[in-house]
Amino acid sequence: MSDQKQEQQRQRAQKHERIDHTFTYPRFDYDTPIKYQPCIKISLFFRKRPDVSYEHFYKHWATVHADLTAASNEFRARNILRYTQHHNTPEMRARIHELGVEVMDYDACTTMWVREWDDMVQFHKSEDFKRMAEDCGHFLDLSPGGLRAMAGHDVIVVGAGIPGVDDEAGGLPSSETGQGWKC
Repeated sequence: MSDQKQEQQRQRAQKHERIDHTFTYPRFDYDTPIKYQPCIKISLFFRKRPDVSYEHFYKHWATVHADLTAASNEFRARNILRYTQHHNTPEMRARIHELGVEVMDYDACTTMWVREWDDMVQFHKSEDFKRMAEDCGHFLDLSPGGLRAMAGHDVIVVGAGIPGVDDEAGGLPSSETGQGWKC
């Protein structure tokens, strides 16, 4: 590889490289700052235990585990603003596969939103969390690789923000793209 090519690759790795693009929406142009929402979103991806049915996995998670979580004193004390469960059922996995996209090897994703990272740290250290972790043994694959996580801030591109959680709406209102809230 030439020295010039190596230098170009080094520069690309250190800063954004603009491409020639005519923006449809000025809100997305290169000179507009990225609008990160204030909440930290923590997503945990996991698999069901191999010896339990999908029915048990999703039912236990949406009932017993959801109740343990929402009823936790520490959950409320740490101001966890949002807790969602994403059920990646075999039927939906098949639909993703039909799109020609590789399906993630996880059966579910749970997401919690906090304003301060320390709230998640303290919740994770709590006795309440330990009780919830014990319950995970009833339905989650706790072997190495059975659980993965990511954390970051949302950038809402289309749609409204959630009142009390998000700073502001996304780049475009749903009406401008022909999309609405109802699914």
